[in-house]
Amino acid sequence: MGFITTTSGFRFSVQTGDRDAFQLASNHTTILYPVRAGELARIGPAEVREKYGVDPKQVPAFIVLRGDRSEKVPGAPRCGRDGSRIERYGGLEAALKAGRFPATMDRKAPIPILRSQKPTWEKAAALVRKWGLNQLADRL
Repeated sequence: MGFITTTSGFRFSVQTGDRDAFQLASNHTTILYPVRAGELARIGPAEVREKYGVDPKQVPAFIVLRGDRSEKVPGAPRCGRDGSRIERYGGLEAALKAGRFPATMDRKAPIPILRSQKPTWEKAAALVRKWGLNQLADRL
């Protein structure tokens, strides 16, 4: 991510190919986003609203709900690829509070009774090492 500043009025430009940075768009900050070889789109608050239907400050919630394949974020079921539900509720917290997405825990889910047993640290370490979590495996 590169930062370019101008001396008049403290305006900033952020050059990046990461759409997560759209949350930085403001009256003082423009995102320079690559669209084609050598071509940059200028992304401000109006462009974020036009593209996603949310304000820049809502971009993180939008990405969580929509998902992001490039970062392996699956997204919430029944959310869709636009920001209309977030915009309708005014943000992620409000949408969750309204019960619009199955992204919260079911407090009424039955909890199975587990018998007391001694942990098998070797098996746990082997399993997490298989997942590539070597530091955790070493601690186990």
